Amino acid sequence: MVQKQISRYRWIDIAKGFAILSIVLFHIQYAYHNSTWMPVRALFGYLWHVPIFFLLGGFFIKEEKLLQPIPFIKGKVKSLYLLILYFYIPAVLFHNVFIDMGWYAGEYSGKLMTHWDTMDILKNILMTICLAGREPILGAMWFVYVLFIALCGFSIVSWGVRRMIKIMPATNG
Repeated sequence: MVQKQISRYRWIDIAKGFAILSIVLFHIQYAYHNSTWMPVRALFGYLWHVPIFFLLGGFFIKEEKLLQPIPFIKGKVKSLYLLILYFYIPAVLFHNVFIDMGWYAGEYSGKLMTHWDTMDILKNILMTICLAGREPILGAMWFVYVLFIALCGFSIVSWGVRRMIKIMPATNG
């Protein structure tokens, strides 16, 4: 029985990894090699990967955890939010270094890439802390922000709906 559960999680992890890889390749506008026998562009491209990632990510959420928003959100802070900060804040701090190295060239999201002064760096760190950062090297990780916000919101809404259902008197139709 344990082996069955482990292989199931491995399958889900492989599918989530495939979706994440597709998200990243789509956002960097990777030029897929297409052939008649293997529709690579259809497998990796288009807009299926984000909904599949969220579906698979939420597939194993246990109802009893979801209906307790405070412990659930604390868990998501540890597993997602701190991870966001771990990657985004150094990327913000090294923004000017990345420009000098030639990693950022031209435009990003319609804006010309320039060096940031101290106020720009502080503003972008604050935006990162508030889940609004769009640091160019990690720009494709926007879905981690969305996943964190969606899971926290889903927990709060689930808890609220459950409370409303318990409060409503039963009616006979």
